[in-house]
Amino acid sequence: MNLKHAVFLCCWYLLVLAVSAKEVLYKTHVQVGKNEIQGSEISKEKINYHPREENWQDSGREEPEPVLDDDPKGKENTIENEKLKSLEYYFHIKSNLEERDYEWTLYYATTLRKIGLSYQRLGEFSKALDFYNYSQVVFRQIKYYESEYHKVLYYNFYSLYRKDLQKPCKAAYWLQKANLLETLTTRQTENLENIKKMQNQCSGKEG
Repeated sequence: MNLKHAVFLCCWYLLVLAVSAKEVLYKTHVQVGKNEIQGSEISKEKINYHPREENWQDSGREEPEPVLDDDPKGKENTIENEKLKSLEYYFHIKSNLEERDYEWTLYYATTLRKIGLSYQRLGEFSKALDFYNYSQVVFRQIKYYESEYHKVLYYNFYSLYRKDLQKPCKAAYWLQKANLLETLTTRQTENLENIKKMQNQCSGKEG
């Protein structure tokens, strides 16, 4: 074996080791993030959300409001407090993920999306859009791009633009992207009808 051949084999071996180490590190980050973050999120949702709405993600609808006491006294303030608590909770998760360098994981992208949804519920639509866009940036860089998880973000964009920002052209755009990932035939048909309605409302002058 000549020197050039030996050097080539050595470089090739180092390259394989580097790629393998990067993949192992990524999988480790994802698994640790799953163990530390996902469990607490699922527990919170099971406690606070109505069981009839457990399949909200599959339907493309918004996450349901937390279940509240029947006592009407102070109910409006209680709803506001629950929304603020939800926002604080997801910001806490965001900080934990950043401390562990998990910014480019599914859990981080989903947390950003949920912060955006919390802001949308509070009526702070500009901040909601900022965090939806931030989540979109992360999704575009990870292997869950255009996945079922990403589809939920598209529906969130659609809801924000249609219901709150009153921009049917952009709402139609995001619903089209969600519909490309939709697996339910009935939902696809309903989406196509809504897309057509919104496109008919487009003025072409949306900011």
